[in-house]
Amino acid sequence: MYMVLITLFAYWQRVVMMYFKWRKHRILSKEEKRVKRMQCLFRLVSRSDAACISQFCMERQNFTIVFEMVRDVGGLRDTRNMILEEIIVMFVFVLAQHKKNRTVTYKFLRSGETISCHFNQCLLAVLRLHLCYLRFLC
Repeated sequence: MYMVLITLFAYWQRVVMMYFKWRKHRILSKEEKRVKRMQCLFRLVSRSDAACISQFCMERQNFTIVFEMVRDVGGLRDTRNMILEEIIVMFVFVLAQHKKNRTVTYKFLRSGETISCHFNQCLLAVLRLHLCYLRFLC
């Protein structure tokens, strides 16, 4: 009797462990990835000024100004798979924290190629701002 109970308990424990192991390595669906990305974006930008200053070295109000300048003057737009706020957050995060492409890949759940492409597009949009905000000395 005791052997049967011990065997059943061991089998049940094995099934539970396999379930948690499977759940840990489960591939996320596109919707789950999108939700995680939005949570990360909210955590970085919208939570508080202290979080925004520690991550980007700027306040939320200044981030909004940079966002509007890059959108209106720089001409940067949303893409099919990434919103403009996320592009600018990744760009400013790389500049403020001196992080590499691989580090940003894990933080924002994007591929290295996507991050590199959008970083370069945002850099070109920021460089377009020099006509408006850079004064030449003659």
